[in-house]
Amino acid sequence: MRPVHGWVGVGGLVVGVACLATSIYFFRASHQYRLPIFTVEPERTEIVSADRVRSAPIRVLTRAGSEITSDLFAVRFFFWNDGNLPIKTSDILDTLRINLADTGAAILDYRLLRVSRPLTALRLDPRRDADSAVRNLVVTFRILEPEDGLAGQIVYAGRRDAPVRLLGAIEGVKAIIDTPPRSTLGALGVSVVIGLLGLLAMVAVLYGLVKGLVTADTRWPRATNIVGNTFLVVVAVFMFLGFAYAFYQRSQMESPTQELPASLQTPQRP
Repeated sequence: MRPVHGWVGVGGLVVGVACLATSIYFFRASHQYRLPIFTVEPERTEIVSADRVRSAPIRVLTRAGSEITSDLFAVRFFFWNDGNLPIKTSDILDTLRINLADTGAAILDYRLLRVSRPLTALRLDPRRDADSAVRNLVVTFRILEPEDGLAGQIVYAGRRDAPVRLLGAIEGVKAIIDTPPRSTLGALGVSVVIGLLGLLAMVAVLYGLVKGLVTADTRWPRATNIVGNTFLVVVAVFMFLGFAYAFYQRSQMESPTQELPASLQTPQRP
């Protein structure tokens, strides 16, 4: 007959692991945070090619009447609050601005494609540099509650790969997440592999622990059994925490554009 204390140990371990999982879940659910996300679509639409226009019998002018001598591209971008705390105007420590990080480039046109809700009062306003070129769009709003944000587009003269980023600072936010889109299939594959490895490791450790607890082995001194079982418990807990942390990290690395709020979805280009 198997010793009672063995079953008590197994039951305690199961309850402990369940409590640990529940604690992690409720900690994540109750954790209050602001999570501003800014992301840019990887595809940029070429509007004008300087090489082709140079040899064509036409001239392309800006609204101010100056001739355009460089390539023109259009690019879409998205900005929203993915946290569970609202971002208010009073939370802005340094002006938020969409920046075209190329001194040889300039924003010629911009527009809002979508705004989650009118009450956010989201706006884009151009800011000219010393050379009179526009490379910054100031982002202002009244409030951004969870999933509030905007979808926008700029048309700029410059290189196809000119960086577009969001600058500024928000209270309680270490950095604005600026993650380039990734392959959904690749992200899903890595998540599945991490999950399976973590699950297999947990099963292996728990199996060894259960076997050691319910099997009487009078050849080992009692102190040795206690130390061995304690070690297995510690390993099991750390394996579980490692799996939970890896899964969380994987979820944080998902492409933001794959999780755009429905209110910011824009029609796909043909």
